[in-house]
Amino acid sequence: MNEFEAIDLIVSRLGSAARGHNVVVGTGDDGAVVRFASDEEVVVTSDVLVEGRHFPKRTPGDLVGYRSVAVNVSDLVAMGSRPRYMTVALTMEAADKDWLYSFADGVRVCCMEVGLTVVGGNLTRGPKSVAITALGSVGADCYLRRSGANEGDDIWLTGRIGATSVALSRMADPASYSLEELMSKRHCDPVAAYFLPTPRVEFALQVSGMASSATDVSDGLASELKQLAKHSKCGMQVEVGVLEFWHETHIPKALNDDDSYELLFTANQAMRNEVTKVGESTATPLTRIGRVNSKTTNVVFLQDGEPLEVGRGYSHF
Repeated sequence: MNEFEAIDLIVSRLGSAARGHNVVVGTGDDGAVVRFASDEEVVVTSDVLVEGRHFPKRTPGDLVGYRSVAVNVSDLVAMGSRPRYMTVALTMEAADKDWLYSFADGVRVCCMEVGLTVVGGNLTRGPKSVAITALGSVGADCYLRRSGANEGDDIWLTGRIGATSVALSRMADPASYSLEELMSKRHCDPVAAYFLPTPRVEFALQVSGMASSATDVSDGLASELKQLAKHSKCGMQVEVGVLEFWHETHIPKALNDDDSYELLFTANQAMRNEVTKVGESTATPLTRIGRVNSKTTNVVFLQDGEPLEVGRGYSHF
């Protein structure tokens, strides 16, 4: 199978996930053309997932495909945008037909779930990795940023954290799992939660008008809080006792080395009831974990009233 045959295979397997109403030029040309309304802005994000670092070796293609899309969607919704289009660049040592079929299935399932359309990409020989560029739309001047948190704001977190370390320590053979098997377990099994992070699309879109700052948890909660504090020029105080962790989670490790892709955001205390209602209406697990303190720029974790020493968070280098 040559490069073009492999691309045709993937595109045909994507089906309706590779077609969209506003796609003027889609897959098969040198670039895609999509049409946006004049009152919308575009949010663009890119993420690379490398085998052995972002997903274990021998991970089935459908799990790699779904996870690759979901982590990019997480960035889009953290900025208050609706997922629209994406391109996929895939490198692998050989054009394995079965793995490509499976990969395309995983991409398709996540795309259909969140409303993304695949409009192109690239395929080349090399160590297995997936690079996705995703585009989202947001109303003019309605995007969220890491800056914007204010004194006294509540700090909120969706879902649970700690799935990464629990899943990787519990996992036997990654090749023994499948998308179909894990999909129904993603809310009760840390292995499923790791491979299939839940895109918080509708929750994020509804809460974006209430949030003062936001990001997603991709490099550990400690690191993400420090980013919010840095960009907002304020401090963050978090109560460890109220955080929702996966069973068997090692708490210090979960605070530092976790990529749960949950939404972390701040909002004025006056928005507390409205934020809670959005969580309920979208069936999104939601916890108020702390508050913003403008008298410092430090991030403080409190456990039983005492400061808990926490590391710097995950670093790629």
